[in-house]
Amino acid sequence: MRLIDAVIADATAEQISASAVLASLLAVEESAEIARHIASAMSAAGAVGLTCVEPCRAMLCGDEESGRALLARPLHGHFVELLGLRWEAGRGIVESMFEPLAHAQDVDTKAKQLDAGDGAASGLETMPLSFVVDVVTPVLWHHRRMHGELPPVVARFADLFEPGS
Repeated sequence: MRLIDAVIADATAEQISASAVLASLLAVEESAEIARHIASAMSAAGAVGLTCVEPCRAMLCGDEESGRALLARPLHGHFVELLGLRWEAGRGIVESMFEPLAHAQDVDTKAKQLDAGDGAASGLETMPLSFVVDVVTPVLWHHRRMHGELPPVVARFADLFEPGS
């Protein structure tokens, strides 16, 4: 957290916003506690120039038994973070993908890459986020029961799967 505090101090001394640098750190931070500290610092800095212009996107193909999902969550500007999952009946999650910083234009390309993983005839389709979360949540629980833990990449998106979200 000293690095974050140093970035803020240097930006303040130079009379510029620390938000751009902090956003880059946020995109790759794995610790939820440190990510919250970074987000809080960005909020305090006013997030100048970092307005999210991209909506949250959710794509799905399949059902709770077998399928794929891609979630794109806005970070800042046209940048998003991506979570891709592919699961199979009896095996749980067989492929996971996390991109901490991707351009929104890359979402469709990543969707095609995830589709290519199992050679399915039908592809991911854009759906309401709440519907995709409702399908993926039981998949995650099933995987955890089978394997004892979730793929580590899911942690960055855990807030989407909390009750009432």
